[in-house]
Amino acid sequence: MDSPTASRILLGAGLRLLRDKATLKEVASRTAGFSASKLSRFETGNNQVTLKDVRALMRTYKVPQEILREFEQLARHAMQPEWTAPYRDLLPRFVERLIALESRAWKLYGYERVVFPGLLQTEAYARALIAGDLPGSMDSEIDRRVALRLQRQHRVRDAEVRTVHYIDEGVLTRTVGSPEVMVEQLERLIRLTQTPGYGIRIIPRTCTAASSVTSITHLDFRTTGLPELIYNEGLMAADYLAPTDDEDAQSKGPSQFTYAKEMLWRLMGHSLGRLESRELLLREAGGYLVQL
Repeated sequence: MDSPTASRILLGAGLRLLRDKATLKEVASRTAGFSASKLSRFETGNNQVTLKDVRALMRTYKVPQEILREFEQLARHAMQPEWTAPYRDLLPRFVERLIALESRAWKLYGYERVVFPGLLQTEAYARALIAGDLPGSMDSEIDRRVALRLQRQHRVRDAEVRTVHYIDEGVLTRTVGSPEVMVEQLERLIRLTQTPGYGIRIIPRTCTAASSVTSITHLDFRTTGLPELIYNEGLMAADYLAPTDDEDAQSKGPSQFTYAKEMLWRLMGHSLGRLESRELLLREAGGYLVQL
């Protein structure tokens, strides 16, 4: 597993399973010398777990040496820097975590209401978008941000992650940069509609199924051992949602994860088919071509 972030989440999930088999959270945390909240952050992958932490918990859970060695290996890898480390000054932590995980997914579903997905953007579109979002930025900073976005695309493509992108129709008519930039961007999407491993679906502007949602991504890791995740991004923060087996949460109705997943599926149900989406992309590209 080449992502330290993925190792940290897998480590946390493993600790949760061991704790469930061994004892209650309050007993485990007290015996190992942690607060219940700190243990919870370990188990969700939100906090780094040191080798000392792992060994303390393994003693509490009374696991055999071979299991201890597996968890120690995960912990060592989880402490390594991500490939995004050189760009850390440009990235909010919640975005860095998404980038680290998306190339580990078996399949990725995404919805974008405002701009084309970062994983599909051309260099020119990304540059115009970033320059517009960060007026007054130095060219060198914009260059680094564009380079990060392109490297992110390469890693997901090289990992052969199957991706399906649902894009609001309004994104097609919202000019970023220039008509020339938009033609190049739309032509890329048109090619991807016939590329194995990619799905491009347009959500008609008449759809109001998720008018309050700007960007949402569902990561399905399938055979890697990682729990599926939903990333729901806002302006200054994002939520990472995972399936929960918490009885109290279930007694209060569907979890946030279930609610977000159902919302994404509703959007999928409103999307145009592959051929209809392609025809709409061709039509909008033609509209920009006449402006050149």
